[in-house]
Amino acid sequence: MERLLAYVNSLWTTVLILILCVVTVFKAVTQEMSHIKQQQKKKTTTATTAFPIWSSKKTIQTTGILLSSAAGIIYWYEVYTLIFYVLIAAGISLFFPYLKKPSRYIAYCLNGQCDRVWSDKLIYTSLVYLLGTIAALYHAQFALAFVSTITSIGSILYHKHREGQFFNFDNVFATSHVMMFGYAVFDAWQNNEWTFFTFTVCAAPIAVFLLIYCGDPAEVTKDTVPIVRYSRKLYDDYHTLWHFASGFGPVLVSFYFVGQEFNTLIYVSVAISLFINLSANYCAAVPFD
Repeated sequence: MERLLAYVNSLWTTVLILILCVVTVFKAVTQEMSHIKQQQKKKTTTATTAFPIWSSKKTIQTTGILLSSAAGIIYWYEVYTLIFYVLIAAGISLFFPYLKKPSRYIAYCLNGQCDRVWSDKLIYTSLVYLLGTIAALYHAQFALAFVSTITSIGSILYHKHREGQFFNFDNVFATSHVMMFGYAVFDAWQNNEWTFFTFTVCAAPIAVFLLIYCGDPAEVTKDTVPIVRYSRKLYDDYHTLWHFASGFGPVLVSFYFVGQEFNTLIYVSVAISLFINLSANYCAAVPFD
């Protein structure tokens, strides 16, 4: 009975922290989107001027209040692994403008259509990543569930804005799943888990093909006047299939690590993904046109 009560208490605390972190991210997204639109109306922020890295003062204050509550709960319960959720939520909230960083040609969308409708296939297929959330919650792998949920949110935001904004948001968390999946395949090979290893090695080339073949998300006619940025049907079709192929990655990772402690792998994967993204931005290799 004592072990059951301890588990329930730990589960309740984890869920409470997750709710606070998700609320923090939601508040940051809504506040910053509103703030950026106001700035654009004032013509103080455009696609051609330097884009801010930090969030607005109001968002920072809201983030501080919500995450202070989460930090207080963590200190009271002494569950130090929950700090990961707070750090991710704080990072998204405080550096939201960086995660939203637009393409250089976002202002040149064909006929001004810079947003996709919510019923677009690239948006609703982004929900496939929530399968990883469901599998992870079923196996009590809360860190993986949190990252999978954030990945789905990032993908939706990226495709909602016709791949012209939120590349960094989508890229950081999607890449972390690739690293987790790659390590799971390596671990299966090391530990003679031949069923998992064979299946993933045979399936991985399909996902790689879809990602490479879909190519860049947009075409930009830089040599014409006016410049036009328009979507590519090939990208739309094959990247939709990529969502299904990659969306099962977190599910496979969740089932492979059942009963094992692999939170460190998740932390390291996110950290490495962030480093890669920062490096690519520093070299001006991303966001894509």
